Amino acid sequence: AKQLDSIKVASCGYLSPVTDPFQKLESIYHLSEKIIEEFVKRNIPIEFITKCKVPQKIIDLIKLQKHSFGQVSILTLKEALRKILAPGGATTDELFDNLKRLSKNNIFSVLRIDPIFPFITDKKDDLTELIERAIDCGTKHIVASILDIPLRIKGLILNRIKKYFGYTIYQKY
Repeated sequence: AKQLDSIKVASCGYLSPVTDPFQKLESIYHLSEKIIEEFVKRNIPIEFITKCKVPQKIIDLIKLQKHSFGQVSILTLKEALRKILAPGGATTDELFDNLKRLSKNNIFSVLRIDPIFPFITDKKDDLTELIERAIDCGTKHIVASILDIPLRIKGLILNRIKKYFGYTIYQKY
């Protein structure tokens, strides 16, 4: 609050996916909720990106600031595949429900297909179905990116790819 009160001009506050703002710890400490509250009190927009279920309290807060919005990362329609690629996140149905609840509350919702995994989640028909389902939930904007493997976790990622998708896909990576 003190930092926000000390600035003259502010752009949108950003709760990033580097540490998901709605992971399980949020239900204990409510840090994201408290941050969002301070931004909304000052009429500063807030945006978030998540692969977790968005608490209803968050939706109730950000709808008070009309320029706030939410981005929901959905990697695939296939729940078994989602569990491998995003093992701590919400189910695919919960992620689509996030989009639906945001849209229903007049909060701009963004689908993030982030990242697309080459040879794993890049099939045109699957991506088309994913986009169509998001549109049915009220999403008006879509962002996509391709997998970028940071060098510091390259071995971990490549070993997971080999374990779950086989040596041929591993070799392609």
